Amino acid sequence: MKKASNNLFQLIKSLSSSEKRYFNLYATTHSKGEKNNYLLLFDAIQQQAEYDEEALKEQFKDKRFVKYFPRAKNQLYFNILDSLHAYHTDAAPKEVVKKLLHQSEILFERNMVADAIKLLEKAKKIAKAHDLYLLTHRALELERKFKGSKHQKNKGAYLLKISEEKEKCVAIIENIVAYEKIYDQLYQLQKSDAILSRVERQQAVKELMDEPIVKSETAALCFKAKILYYDINGMYYFMSGNVQKAYELNKRYLKLFEASPDKLELYPVKYLNLFNNHLIDCYCLRRHTELNEGLAKLRSFNMDPIFANVPNIDIKVFIRANKLELNTCVNMGNFKEGLTLIKPIARGLEQFEERIPDHMVMSFYGLIALVYYGNAMYEATLDVLNKLKEKEQKGLLEDISVFARLLQAVVYFDLEKEDELETLIPSIKRYIKYRKRNTDFVNAFLVQLENIIYAASEKDRVNGLKNILQEVEAASKQEYLAFQNFKLIDWVNSKLQNKTYQELVQKRFKEKALSV
Repeated sequence: MKKASNNLFQLIKSLSSSEKRYFNLYATTHSKGEKNNYLLLFDAIQQQAEYDEEALKEQFKDKRFVKYFPRAKNQLYFNILDSLHAYHTDAAPKEVVKKLLHQSEILFERNMVADAIKLLEKAKKIAKAHDLYLLTHRALELERKFKGSKHQKNKGAYLLKISEEKEKCVAIIENIVAYEKIYDQLYQLQKSDAILSRVERQQAVKELMDEPIVKSETAALCFKAKILYYDINGMYYFMSGNVQKAYELNKRYLKLFEASPDKLELYPVKYLNLFNNHLIDCYCLRRHTELNEGLAKLRSFNMDPIFANVPNIDIKVFIRANKLELNTCVNMGNFKEGLTLIKPIARGLEQFEERIPDHMVMSFYGLIALVYYGNAMYEATLDVLNKLKEKEQKGLLEDISVFARLLQAVVYFDLEKEDELETLIPSIKRYIKYRKRNTDFVNAFLVQLENIIYAASEKDRVNGLKNILQEVEAASKQEYLAFQNFKLIDWVNSKLQNKTYQELVQKRFKEKALSV
């Protein structure tokens, strides 16, 4: 039986509170005969935690529209899209400016020149405030046309002033385009490992970063260009692995926004992503006080009017804040603290299940499994790993799928489930061979694990564990990523030193913190 589509459910769940209020007004105004049915169905779907079409049909079994339910769903879906178009068209500055420009032309054609110029001035003011420089240029063209039609003493001076404004506007547009071109080229280089050699890539990146406009923020002629300046340099530091420089840059970037609240309202998604990048920098640099303060601020964005119209702001905040907090607990070895986060995260994953991409759910499962493992809750770890493997699809975070199998092998080893481990290891080898993932290092680890299982003496067992440490030292950073955030070195040493995994993760973290 074909599974009922949940696209209507996903669309309704993605609406902000203001978009929902607007739809209610829109549906009342635009749907005459069936308006109550549309709103009833809308409200019923909105109240569902997960989509259940049979429950809806049962709820509305006395309503005529149940007989043609797929059509009713389809009509509601497109009514919501129409309301979103109307809502954002009315509110979007770009659409407001375009409307004003068109209205000013209509007035000019009716020889109402003074009124046309008034609307034009209003359009120009909005366009400049919102970095709409193409529309600003169009407004200046119309202004030249309108004022050029009037007979007045200072006509030449007016027209010259407009021409100078147009010239400045063109310079700003060209400045933005120049930054965009560098950004696009740098992004292409970031993804070109398979095409260019390392030397060629480094040379191409160097040439781009030697461009004068990326050397100094003062070369950016408007706020939009400044955003591109910071994005370019941020991407460069990310490619270079220079977290400290990225942190310093993003701090300046945040100050740029915070010094211009009107721009923060103009680019809320950009600010949200920037703030998240800053928190990641804090996490990588072990600036935990700043990170914790930032996480509290990030969680407050849900209630901030600036972000009210950001689609799925609740999900965006949920994912960013909880992933960072879980990562921090796992990295520091604060597994008991991590345990307190699991229940609220599980509730959130259930609440947002239909709207969170599978790869994000898999990432959460991976981190939750590590928290359970750090607390020596091995059966709970296996349960989560099984959920993770149920979610996996070809091409979807295959590295996390490899990690799930490797951690499963580690748990079986800890539980001394030799029979299960003996079956699992060949299965993992086939899996990574088929998908060509981290083959050499992972295979070497699995071979050593097999050797330890079949070790004839304690000495052979210890040698097998030491061999794993040697394999880790020989592995590249990319190969070691197969274990995600699992500290393989600390796990091996926990066996050699007869200590808990948690103790050694915490110890290593403190030692690194002291050395920074």
